[in-house]
Amino acid sequence: MNTSMKNNRLKIMLPMLAVGIGLLGTSVIPASAGQTAAKAIPGGTTKTRRTTTHRSFAQRHRHLTSAAAGVGAYELAKKSGRNRAAHGGKRNFAQRHPFLSGAAAAGVTGHEIKKHSK
Repeated sequence: MNTSMKNNRLKIMLPMLAVGIGLLGTSVIPASAGQTAAKAIPGGTTKTRRTTTHRSFAQRHRHLTSAAAGVGAYELAKKSGRNRAAHGGKRNFAQRHPFLSGAAAAGVTGHEIKKHSK
């Protein structure tokens, strides 16, 4: 296997791996993550503060993760479309419009991360 094939595989697989790991991180947040806890302060007042929970890389950097998902989907659609056309097959919608596929993947990923991070 030559190095250009390895580089193409890396360009496609790394963003998809980052998204997969990021989305796994969104499912482990407890439902009570946003609840507040009252803290007693000397002098008889209470101060409300949020409890802290660990957020995954994808939750902390959702725009970067979304962009990586979009690039991965774009590259995958282009590559699979080229291969299918080279072997005489008919390309599907995603393969005929890889930019739209990438933009949609980025949008959906960003939405899912935002939705499940609260």
